[in-house]
Amino acid sequence: TILYMSGAFLFCCLLGAEVFVLAIVGPILRCEWNLDSFSLTAPQMSTNFSMMCFTGLTSTLGDRFGRRPMALIGAVGVVVAGILCAFTTEYWQLLTLRLLMGLFFGVGIPPAVVLSGEVPPKRFRALGMSGFSLAWGVGVSVCGAIAYISIE
Repeated sequence: TILYMSGAFLFCCLLGAEVFVLAIVGPILRCEWNLDSFSLTAPQMSTNFSMMCFTGLTSTLGDRFGRRPMALIGAVGVVVAGILCAFTTEYWQLLTLRLLMGLFFGVGIPPAVVLSGEVPPKRFRALGMSGFSLAWGVGVSVCGAIAYISIE
């Protein structure tokens, strides 16, 4: 239970960090790749759009294949897509990987949230569910701290 909850917490931290990371590197991308305003915001919009589209699909897949495998597939997919984003050299690559990242967030977050309310003993379920809100904030904060340290 503790191992699963720790993994779910880290997964949600990733979500918070991924939302914030483009805000940090956006100005650099705009200068390096000569992006207009729409092109600058499209990768984040594509992540959120694909996450929205695939969240509904995962409830059916989670019922069929199990919530834990779906959460694991989502987490691994997000990590791989996130690492590959760091090595993109062209805009279309970034946009494609951000779409995939949203897909994997959509696949992994809903079952992870549901499991955080089902897996722990009854007296810890509210703590497990509220941990997701906390994790998102931790992810954003850590990403901001890393950006501050690397800029200074």
